[in-house]
Amino acid sequence: MKIIYILDLAGTFTFAISGSLSAAHKRFDIFGALVIAFVTAVGGGTVRDLLLGNTPVFWLNDLSYISVIVSAAVFSILFVKKDITQKKMFLILDSVGLGVLLSSAFRRLHYFISRLFSAF
Repeated sequence: MKIIYILDLAGTFTFAISGSLSAAHKRFDIFGALVIAFVTAVGGGTVRDLLLGNTPVFWLNDLSYISVIVSAAVFSILFVKKDITQKKMFLILDSVGLGVLLSSAFRRLHYFISRLFSAF
């Protein structure tokens, strides 16, 4: 496995936990927490792929993203204790996810720009 792929999955995991913690804070049920975790984890990358014309989107090509999101949501629902402040955990996970997924976004953008200029 490539290190970028592992970091991409780690960023997806942290964003999914962040989304499910937000859903837990709003008192969503388990299905709502899964939906919010999914949208938080892959929503930005989906919009990026659609704007760049990369279809089908990345999580439809690789189903490990879906399993990572479901496992992160279940992990956060079952194992995250209430004594940890949810706001602090949310901020930490959000910043880790942003840092990790920025490397993946720049890699995809570099590929797109190089493909665009090679046509000229």
